[in-house]
Amino acid sequence: MYYETPTGNKLTGVMFLARTPDEQGPQVSGPYTRWHYHMWPELTCLLHGILMTTRAPCSDVDEVATYMSPEMMHVWLIDHPNGAFATPMQLEPSLLADLLERRFAERGW
Repeated sequence: MYYETPTGNKLTGVMFLARTPDEQGPQVSGPYTRWHYHMWPELTCLLHGILMTTRAPCSDVDEVATYMSPEMMHVWLIDHPNGAFATPMQLEPSLLADLLERRFAERGW
């Protein structure tokens, strides 16, 4: 997961996705690794479980129409205020800037 900053995009974490909308993510670290999904207000087409478009109806034979994303798990590389596996992706720009500055300072960048 990248965040756009004035100096370019910065890698802040990774996201693991289940392979299909109905697959449950493996609980690799028990309650610490929280898999979650998002509900969409309009029908969304998934191609091979991950590529999304709000185009409907789905036109490809491999597309699946759904209101729910596949399960996903975030692993943050910054000190996310909700923890290393936090589900919220939105961070206030000033908080993000502070977190990135702290991470870069720790690494001597």
